Amino acid sequence: MIVGVVSVACSVALYISNQNEDKQAQELTEYYLPQLIETIRNSTNSESSVQDNVSDGVTDGSQNSNGPVNNNDMPVFYIDEQGFVGYLSIPSLNLELPIMSETDYDKLQMAPCRFYGSAKTDNLIVGAHNYSKHFGEIGNLNAKDEVYVTDMDGVVYKYSVVSIDIIQPYAVDILTNEEYDLVLFTCTYSGKNRIAVGCDRIQ
Repeated sequence: MIVGVVSVACSVALYISNQNEDKQAQELTEYYLPQLIETIRNSTNSESSVQDNVSDGVTDGSQNSNGPVNNNDMPVFYIDEQGFVGYLSIPSLNLELPIMSETDYDKLQMAPCRFYGSAKTDNLIVGAHNYSKHFGEIGNLNAKDEVYVTDMDGVVYKYSVVSIDIIQPYAVDILTNEEYDLVLFTCTYSGKNRIAVGCDRIQ
């Protein structure tokens, strides 16, 4: 009986912890996203490009990326020393989310992160936790649902969902084979597998 009580207590504690992380992630989105949108709006209304506005915190990412090869094609904007390459919109899920320029454990608790590639080279891969306000619902997407990525140049890349797959946690082929122009991925709620959504760019 004691084991059962301890097990329930641990489950409750884990649930509360997850809820707190989910809430914090939502608050960070609400903090970062308006700043990114405003920066993009201002840059597209000015004569100089975003890449030239180094004084405003934008660089090409070449000196600040610790991620895999091919991550330096998108300009990076910094807020509080955190780098972002733009934001993601999924209308059917009513989601708008910032995209961080690099991936690590701490950054994934804040916002979706670029795992690999670039929107400019049609091989962008974005990962996020399965928080309710992050990628928790991407498994509910349908074929032909639209996804948008807006980079810090103000360029909007439009995609259409073509596949939704449940993959093993170490089956990374879909995350590196560049079969799709955009891949979104997250863990299943059990944490045993991943959900990978493959998208093709609409010209």
